[in-house]
Amino acid sequence: GAAQQTAEIMQDNLKGRIEQLGGALETLGIQFYESVDTPLKTIVENATGMVEQLSKAFEKDGLSGLVEEFGDVLSQAAV
Repeated sequence: GAAQQTAEIMQDNLKGRIEQLGGALETLGIQFYESVDTPLKTIVENATGMVEQLSKAFEKDGLSGLVEEFGDVLSQAAV
């Protein structure tokens, strides 16, 4: 009816088109975030565990322990 026609007229200008673009970009951003959230969270958790592993090796055996553990961490990361 008249309300829909008024809304269409209000959107049929540059400002309205920019608002539509902003909404579309926001939707894309949400979709992208949702698709990478879990995989990236897993990567960050794994990286944190590896750094903690290196830290413990350094604390226990110094630089030589760190270097040795680094090889193990790299092999884990490659899998």
